[in-house]
Amino acid sequence: MRRRAFQYLAVIALLPLWASVARAEANDQCLPPGKLKVLDNTHSMIPYPPFSVQLDEQGTTSLRVTIENDGLPIDATVRRSSGSDRLDVAAVNHIKTYWKWEALPQGCAKTDASINIAWHIGMPPKFAVGLAMLPSFFPPGALDRMEAGDTYLELKLDQGGTVNSGKVIYGSGFPDLDEKALTLVNKKVQDLADQPAGIETVLIRWPVPLGVEAMSIYADRFVSQASKYPKCIGSAGGIVPIPTTHTVPNHPRETIGWKGIKATILQITIDDAGVPNKEFSLIQSSGYPFLDRLAEEHVLSKWRYAPPTSECPVRTVKISILID
Repeated sequence: MRRRAFQYLAVIALLPLWASVARAEANDQCLPPGKLKVLDNTHSMIPYPPFSVQLDEQGTTSLRVTIENDGLPIDATVRRSSGSDRLDVAAVNHIKTYWKWEALPQGCAKTDASINIAWHIGMPPKFAVGLAMLPSFFPPGALDRMEAGDTYLELKLDQGGTVNSGKVIYGSGFPDLDEKALTLVNKKVQDLADQPAGIETVLIRWPVPLGVEAMSIYADRFVSQASKYPKCIGSAGGIVPIPTTHTVPNHPRETIGWKGIKATILQITIDDAGVPNKEFSLIQSSGYPFLDRLAEEHVLSKWRYAPPTSECPVRTVKISILID
């Protein structure tokens, strides 16, 4: 889903192989695998804690969420910490407060869902080649620990695609995955065989394990207007989002066929009621006009903010919509 000061906006992208959502599956025998369904528009993005941005706190929070028969989460426990209590607590509190699932079948009192929340400061780089790893390539025990994510490598290539040296420039949140990514490409990347000698960025994607819902949250290293207004602390760029409204637009990749992660960056202005108006600017295109329009329409129709006040008067903010 990335800062030196407060963020303008914490943004999410959902991360299975080139798909939009890895649906959580039940770990309870009373509910067959694949039957636990997300309640539409409730799995909103989790705001990146501003102080975590200042302190450069990143990592992956792995959770086990217990869901009752009515689809409401009654408990969320941290199975593996991100390394930051602040990030872990933010994930637990948001999921327990806002996320919902469809009701369980009759006779199924409760079940569990496994969820990975990956916290990143800084946007992922552009890449020349993306490679998805098969389960057999995962480090020992990584699948059992439900590890997943994207490792970006910077490779120095000799003629013919032979790797001279490489380094991780953007981690997956799991050091063992990043280390294994380097070992897998330490000789030659076939898809770069025709590239001239030089520096290339390669994405190694570790797909989300079966039965895990994954969300990545990104925060950009912008110097935020919020730093000017102490009462705005906890906001995104100086305006306070209403979490239940900050959902992600549907993006049918099969219709458009793009590759990799695309980002539409907008600058929006809110009115007295906290509603984005049509006075927005397209700061950066995704490269696909349809995706840009989709992001614009979704933000204008769905996203809402707390009304500006004298203590928190900011009305304009930059936002990024990542589409994976």
